[in-house]
Amino acid sequence: FNNPSEVDDAFALLDVDGDGQVTLENMSHAVMGVYQERKKLALTLQDTKSVVGKLELICGVILHLICIGIYLAIFNVSIKELWLTISSFLLGFVFIFGNSIRSLYESVVFLFVVHAFDVGD
Repeated sequence: FNNPSEVDDAFALLDVDGDGQVTLENMSHAVMGVYQERKKLALTLQDTKSVVGKLELICGVILHLICIGIYLAIFNVSIKELWLTISSFLLGFVFIFGNSIRSLYESVVFLFVVHAFDVGD
């Protein structure tokens, strides 16, 4: 250890029962506790990675739809007529999947804004 405060911190971590002595049993409990915390952190990071992957997929789909609209405008496709055709389809789509889309949005806000830094979810 480089300084006495690191020694005191390590001793406090290893002395689980607080009797001032570090026994083999205390050390094994401390090491198991550190291992379990690291395991929980690894699972949380894995879950967060999968959630971020799904969010990236959703954002990718939205960006592709925007790019398709830009490409159609570049190639002089009548966007007004196309929009009238697609809007009737979208209206039915909203009636069928509107509640699911709202739940998806609320879940994303809950995960990334309300509980952004929770460990152990």
